Amino acid sequence: MFDSYEKNTINKKIACVTDLDPQRKDKTTGKYNKCYPFELDVDMEKYEYQSSSNPLVDKYSKVKNHPNIRCFSQPSGIGKTFEYELILYNSDNEILLTDSMSNLEEIKNLMEACKDKNPIDEMLTILRDGNEENERIKKSIVSNAEWDEDKKRKHIVAARYLNSVGKGVNALEISQKLEKVESNIVVPDYIKEAVEWICQ
Repeated sequence: MFDSYEKNTINKKIACVTDLDPQRKDKTTGKYNKCYPFELDVDMEKYEYQSSSNPLVDKYSKVKNHPNIRCFSQPSGIGKTFEYELILYNSDNEILLTDSMSNLEEIKNLMEACKDKNPIDEMLTILRDGNEENERIKKSIVSNAEWDEDKKRKHIVAARYLNSVGKGVNALEISQKLEKVESNIVVPDYIKEAVEWICQ
């Protein structure tokens, strides 16, 4: 409707803010499933990977420089969703914790460990045993030889946070908290870039 490269469209400036949602496909089953950024390209023999499952990200990226449509998303290779990115920028900011979250104490402890720069193996002991996603996080983060300890710490917190929130409820609770108190929440770059671009 708005793509000015097409005929009979509305030439209006559009900023698309979307998630990368990386995924991997088991070469034996042939089906893509969501994955964490720290799982990308870790096991090339078993999986095929996509750093983004959203075709809009590439089609309307800032690199492609479309005249009126621009897509803004997390950095390729380290991003996943808005909630994930928000924690990467605020990995020790407890204002992002809400009463409706599951695993609240576990995430508080992970945030504290991240802030104190605890070793990765100590952080992994905070993740509750027997939880399938926790086991996946533990295995995958250890397998990633490319990332440094600080990056891994933040991604452990982000992965656990993402698995513990109901997106709509969590967003509402955080917005209510922010109305009552001042906070030093860091807004992810791609959100700031989208606002700056659309306002130009």
